[in-house]
Amino acid sequence: MATRRQAEILELVAAGLTDKQIARRLGLSTRTVRTHLEIYFRRSRQHNRIGALRAYQNAMRSALEVPPGRLELQ
Repeated sequence: MATRRQAEILELVAAGLTDKQIARRLGLSTRTVRTHLEIYFRRSRQHNRIGALRAYQNAMRSALEVPPGRLELQ
């Protein structure tokens, strides 16, 4: 799972922003943005932005799914 900052950066990557644009928007250095992405690449075992975005989106989908029998109606 991504940290809050990694998630924030990945959302901006998904929106098509470059590392430099993300850094400006978040008030970070470009190197800090790149470091957050590199750490997420390693954790998710991905080697590029597209793979990392897919891994992040899959993780988010999984986190939102309700296991069968766990939905409680009131």
